[in-house]
Amino acid sequence: MLRRDRDDSHTEFVMITLWDDLESVKSFAGPNADQAVFYAEDEELLAERDLVVRHYDVYDSHGFTKV
Repeated sequence: MLRRDRDDSHTEFVMITLWDDLESVKSFAGPNADQAVFYAEDEELLAERDLVVRHYDVYDSHGFTKV
């Protein structure tokens, strides 16, 4: 998790999760893996939220790493 205080008195968090593959993400998120998933309690906890997510491959000094 990444955290930073913004100039507008809000705090921003970025969650980084590692998945075996895109199919694993789809089994959690549904067929549109780029659409963010929220829970009912998020409405009262989040001032803002991104509606889309970004997927990246993980690389280390040896190249692509399947995590």
